[in-house]
Formats: sequence, structure tokens, C-alpha cells
Amino acid sequence: MIIRRDKAVSLQLFERLILETKRHFAAEIDLLEAFGYKDLEAHALEHAQLLEEARELARKYEEGHISALALPEFLKKWLVAHIEGSDRAYASFFREHGIS
Repeated sequence: MIIRRDKAVSLQLFERLILETKRHFAAEIDLLEAFGYKDLEAHALEHAQLLEEARELARKYEEGHISALALPEFLKKWLVAHIEGSDRAYASFFREHGIS
């Protein structure tokens, strides 16, 4: 049984996830920019879209339009699609610049 306290804690955790994700994305973009990554703009746009989707998900959850079960699907999209797709694309770029 889900109680109000659980929802409040879930929202706090989700907001923390969004904050930490913003920090991670900012550091990643700074590094890509420093080395002149050619697809920087597209990568930054993808980050912005993922953050907006996360904020929208949190808003819908807070308003009671979706359940907390929507979060794992979002994380799967982020972790699998973004990290294994977009982030993997710049891995060889970093290796070429001596970053591993």
C-alpha cells in the first residue's frame, strides 16, 4: 500500500535524480566542448530533452496522473538509449584525444 509519505519521498528522490543528472550533463558537455566534439549541439539538445522529459514525468507523478512505475521506464530509456547510443558515439572521439 502506497501512503502519502512514500509519494513525498519518491518526489524528493526524483528531484535529486534530476539535479544530479543536470550536473552530470553539464560536466559532460564542458568536456565535449573543451575537445571540440563535432556533434556537441545535438548531444546538448538530447540532454535538454531528457531533462525536460524527467521534469514532466515528476510533474505528472506529483499531480497523480501517473504512477511511480513510470520512472523505471524513463531510466531505461535514458540508461540504455542515451548512454549506449549517444554517449557511446563520443567514446572513440575521446580515445582519439587520449582520454579513456
